[in-house]
Amino acid sequence: MARKTLTALVAGALFTLFAATAMAAHPQMTWSGQKTTMEKKLCMQHAESALRKAGFKAEFYIDDAHATLYGAQGDYIASVRCFLDVQFVVFIVSGPNGSETSRLHDALQGQF
Repeated sequence: MARKTLTALVAGALFTLFAATAMAAHPQMTWSGQKTTMEKKLCMQHAESALRKAGFKAEFYIDDAHATLYGAQGDYIASVRCFLDVQFVVFIVSGPNGSETSRLHDALQGQF
């Protein structure tokens, strides 16, 4: 009986460990959008400036065809996309921690 109890406890502990690890492996994402009347060049300049001021220091990848800039900060990735045909800009930040993702997102959008 004691062996079954110990086996059940070990199995339960392992299940909890694996479940917590699996949940931590899924990225968190925070996104929002806002209206803009900026031209493409100005929108892209604001996006680059906002990424830098929000602390995204990695090299920026510019997807010029889609008016999108990307930046990285540690385990966090940010994107700013200018949808100029509908006068809208989107801010996205993803990473392992939801509260940090939200904080970085708010900083990014606030710098735009």
